[in-house]
Amino acid sequence: MSLAIAVVQNDFIITTSDLAVTYFKPNEEIYKETGRIEPSNKKIKTNLTSKKTHKVSDKVILISTGYNVITETLLVELNERVKKDADLHEVRVSAKEVMRNIKKGKVNNLDTILNRLKEEIPYLKDNPDLVSDYWATVLDLIDHPKGLSAYLVGFGNDGISGLVDIKANSMARAHKDTSKGYPALVAGEGLSDEYHEAYLKSLILPEDNRKIGPFMEAMGKIHAHISYTKKGVSVSPEGYYEMLIRDGENIEYGAMEFDSSNLYKKN
Repeated sequence: MSLAIAVVQNDFIITTSDLAVTYFKPNEEIYKETGRIEPSNKKIKTNLTSKKTHKVSDKVILISTGYNVITETLLVELNERVKKDADLHEVRVSAKEVMRNIKKGKVNNLDTILNRLKEEIPYLKDNPDLVSDYWATVLDLIDHPKGLSAYLVGFGNDGISGLVDIKANSMARAHKDTSKGYPALVAGEGLSDEYHEAYLKSLILPEDNRKIGPFMEAMGKIHAHISYTKKGVSVSPEGYYEMLIRDGENIEYGAMEFDSSNLYKKN
């Protein structure tokens, strides 16, 4: 399981992600019968680390969890298309095009993707069937819930701020009326509906407390609880904040690492 959290306000956006890399062992019976890759529920812990949030333009952050093979493909292909000053609407269009091409077995930067994967996952360097294994994984799992969850958060040139579900091609916008709701996300495969709802409710802060500090604290506590209950195998205590802050025409970017180990105490 990977974890990513996001909150979208009119003038700022905050994301967090853990850094752990955990693999789902393939279901061997399904693979033998069909030749198709299907993740089992057995997780394999690794010592690898990987961010799940990435600034893809001055106005947009990509959130992607799932198999590294697929998330790296999306990131590399999106970075090729997206201009530095692209807004949320433009990046959404580019993401739709990238997803459509990937599902057709088309990427523009295969060598770059494979080289990045070899850097992140050293044992891939010794795989003589890397290209065929790459495509088998991507095409079998890109639509699988464990294969990829992907979102965009950012600002539009029309003044909006929002959260885009890339796979569903849908967008939730922050209300200009601050007394109303706002987009929030807790993305992590394996979360029970009960806990997922509770985590989202904890991100609904009183109107006069909807500031960067209180949101970071609330997000950190969610991260800490999930990491604790998963015993650090699926979600690392360490995480990474990224944020975009809009001040008139200017948008500032900030990032910092954190350790959530001391934020959660068992009752």
